[in-house]
Amino acid sequence: MIRVKELWRVYHYKKKTVNAVQGISFKVNKGEIVAFLGPNGAGKTTTIKCLCGIIIPTKGEVRVCGQDPVKKPHKVAAHVGAILEGNRNINWKADPVENIRYFATRRGVPWKIAKKMAVEIVEMLGLSEKIGVPSEKLSRGMQQKVALGVALAHQPEVLLLDEPTLGLDYDASRFMIDYILKLKEQGKAILLTTHQLNIAEKLADRVMIIDRGKIVVDKTLEDLKKEASKNILTLSIDNENLDKAKEKLQDNGFKAEKSGGALDVQYAEPEQLYKIMELLKPIPINGLKTCSPTLEDIFASFKEGNMNE
Repeated sequence: MIRVKELWRVYHYKKKTVNAVQGISFKVNKGEIVAFLGPNGAGKTTTIKCLCGIIIPTKGEVRVCGQDPVKKPHKVAAHVGAILEGNRNINWKADPVENIRYFATRRGVPWKIAKKMAVEIVEMLGLSEKIGVPSEKLSRGMQQKVALGVALAHQPEVLLLDEPTLGLDYDASRFMIDYILKLKEQGKAILLTTHQLNIAEKLADRVMIIDRGKIVVDKTLEDLKKEASKNILTLSIDNENLDKAKEKLQDNGFKAEKSGGALDVQYAEPEQLYKIMELLKPIPINGLKTCSPTLEDIFASFKEGNMNE
């Protein structure tokens, strides 16, 4: 669906050269959600604009559904739906139906079909009561629904979602997450950018992290968690035994920290749990629980330079 090979985008400002994107390669397959993460200025937006044909690559190859976005922009537009940050893909003066109908016809959908489809999409998104209301007067969550409707109006195979849940309340965010997962089940190829790592964790099959124009991580979420080496075992131990337990574990190479009336022990592999329990004998353990790292933990480790690139 999406194929990028050795993509470069170089900008020249007077005597200064900026490598916004530096030789990145990746794929997004049918029925896959890929979270494209990174700090501001890392190259995410430049990459997405290259996929849309808005920016011409300095060199490299970009293909969307087998088409070149620069040479055949209209063919690519027929396959791609996008939600842009700030809802830049909707007309503020138009109501939900007018927005969806207009953009559907712009992408080649016949007027009669677009007219019927717009009403159906508005009903599906729960916006029927807002027909006749200009989009500028809708809540942020409803505007995002309109943007999603516009992106889906021509039944695209590929979706580019730039911060789709930014600024939404809980209900609107939950709706957007559930709907994106349904689109994945329909076989859409979805590239998602977000700074809300909890959202990315709920949606992504695979995570790419870009930094200073280079992709430094491209792995499944499951593999990332396995490699993060920050699983935590929380042990409930009587206060009089906490220091003794902590010292014993640290002497044997484990990172252990007191947390209230408990001890948090970091481990990498499940097999190490048995060793931890063996080392603590005969100290009484009142309870225990394990916790895997979140995507936020993993991203923080990356920023600290603790991840293998």
